Amino acid sequence: MTSKQKSNVAPGGAGEQLKLTLTRTFAAPRELLWAAWTEREHMLHWFCPRDFTVLFADADLRPGGAWRAGMRAPDGSEYIEHGTYREIDAPSRLVFTHAWEKNESEPAGVETLITITFAEPGQGQTLMTFEQVGFATAGSRDGHEQGWGEAFDNLARHATAAQPASDSEILLTRVFDAPRRLVWQAWTEADQIAQWWGPANFSTRVEALDFRPGGRWRYVMIGPDGAEYPAEGTFREIVPFEHIVSTDEFPGDFEHPEVTDLPAGIVATTIFEDIGDKTRITVRIAHPNAEERAKHEAMGVVGGFESMFDCFADHLAGQDPSREGANA
Repeated sequence: MTSKQKSNVAPGGAGEQLKLTLTRTFAAPRELLWAAWTEREHMLHWFCPRDFTVLFADADLRPGGAWRAGMRAPDGSEYIEHGTYREIDAPSRLVFTHAWEKNESEPAGVETLITITFAEPGQGQTLMTFEQVGFATAGSRDGHEQGWGEAFDNLARHATAAQPASDSEILLTRVFDAPRRLVWQAWTEADQIAQWWGPANFSTRVEALDFRPGGRWRYVMIGPDGAEYPAEGTFREIVPFEHIVSTDEFPGDFEHPEVTDLPAGIVATTIFEDIGDKTRITVRIAHPNAEERAKHEAMGVVGGFESMFDCFADHLAGQDPSREGANA
């Protein structure tokens, strides 16, 4: 996923309307970004700042129609926002009002106007320009800048996870009954990985885990018959508690007992979505082409991952929730 965000905040001097402008490029088609802003099923996944939870999202998408959304902060406090749609030009332009129904830190009765445009700078990319005007104070504007920026981080993750797999990808997802920080720790700590990685009845030896961009990893799965299945790779991108991008390679000297033509050029993106007390993990396994994907599927990667997800769920069930946040 490639994304870029810029901020252009109007100074708000005499005679100027306080304005916030954010631009961001998403690795997703424009139609998906439009749906993310206008459909409840998408809004529930991202329409809040980092570590918040969306409680509800309702949208009557027509000029004059109302929208309303609620969210809960980590400390349990709740916020409700609402507005009215002014202009709808799918999938390129959306204009609506914004006001707070419940937010003790914001002035009551203030209505701002939000204009969002969606352009396509390239295939599979969307340039989103977000403008909000009419803030009562510079402090309110700055608070919205932070909140929307974090929400757009959520949107970027959701846009990646929501895209259907191409003919060269394998897409796997599962919701786990554990908070995201606990899930992240279990997925990234060597002592925990060794307890659950691999399909049922396999064990795993973690031989290397240099958990940083550019760092290498190497796990060796051991089957019930004692056969060893090594895999290794390089971490390309790590955003704590949010996503991991890594290559996934078979060592050159590895001889699979059943497969002679092993797939190559694999890149895996693992996304961790906070959905309240639960966590959705989405794994997108990208291959150079459909032929390499087919080789990977023939090895049983889908069934193996599904079995591994079962092992991971069992492992999480036995974890002490008091460990949550230890590595934050």
